[in-house]
Amino acid sequence: MSMTTSINNPLSIEDSLLRQCLRSDSITYLSEQVSGCFTFKESFPGFAGHFIDQPVLPAVAQLAAVRILASTGLKKQLRLCSVQKAKFKSIIIPGHTIHITINVSENNSYFTLNFKLLLDNKVAAIGELLCREGIH
Repeated sequence: MSMTTSINNPLSIEDSLLRQCLRSDSITYLSEQVSGCFTFKESFPGFAGHFIDQPVLPAVAQLAAVRILASTGLKKQLRLCSVQKAKFKSIIIPGHTIHITINVSENNSYFTLNFKLLLDNKVAAIGELLCREGIH
C-alpha cells in the first residue's frame, strides 16, 4: 500500500502511549540520522479492533512512531504536516520489536524524515514524512 496525503489531525493515538513502547536504551542520534526500537505489547491500545482475531499494528501508529523517534532524537516537538510517500511491506503484530532508522534533513523550517522500519532485519515499511516544529 502506498499513500500521499495531507494530514489535518495527524494522530488518533496519543504520543504518551507510543512513547511507552519506545525502548529508550535503543535511541541513537548521529549526524542527521536517528535510530531506535519500539516493542508493541499485546496491551497496546492501537491493536484494539484492528483486527479482532489477528491484531495488526495500524499504519498510523507506525508513522507516529517515526515522528516520535525523530522528535526524541532531535529534542524537538515535531508536528506531522504530510506523508510524502509510504509503503508497508510486512504485518507487525503484538510482541514484535521494530527497528526504525530515520535520515533527517531540514529546509525552510520543515523537517524531511526518510524512514525505514525493520522487522527481523527485513524492511517492514519505508517512506518519507514532512514535519514542522510545534505542537500537534
